Amino acid sequence: MKHVFAILAIVLVSFQTQANQYQINDANIDAQFEQSESLNHLWNVSLDYTSAFDTDIDLSLSAAAAEKSQKTAALIAFGSVLVPWVVTVVFGLTASVTGVAAISWMGSLINIAISIVPWHRFYLGTGGENLKIWALYCVTFRWCGVLPIIDGIMLLMDDSGEKYYDNPKYLMWLD
Repeated sequence: MKHVFAILAIVLVSFQTQANQYQINDANIDAQFEQSESLNHLWNVSLDYTSAFDTDIDLSLSAAAAEKSQKTAALIAFGSVLVPWVVTVVFGLTASVTGVAAISWMGSLINIAISIVPWHRFYLGTGGENLKIWALYCVTFRWCGVLPIIDGIMLLMDDSGEKYYDNPKYLMWLD
């Protein structure tokens, strides 16, 4: 019965709304653009496209690894455990309040997408062993969420640096 009233309300509102009431005043829009302040100088946009072809650019793995942070990887590892819990609570409450089971299913799909992929390992690099690392994390169910937590703790504790970048081992913190 609620659905019938909702559909009826939408139909009645749609008859009241008419697009021909709205008109675009081009002169007013042009005047607004003339009065506006340009903020292009804040972005330092360079129109020199030849700089993309400079040969001085260092694209080595060590340069890419220098830009990555172990702390960021640790946050990603902790987030891959924490976010599914939050998604479960939020989508579960939303599904129970609205009574729509599809919301709960959507939360489950989001949890799988977040949980099944070792995002922190892909961020740091796996030395070309992405499929192997992903498969081992899936088969072992990430040790029920304990493995990313251990990875995150080890990333925060160890400041040695290069040990975790492009590491093809399943347990990246073992020697």
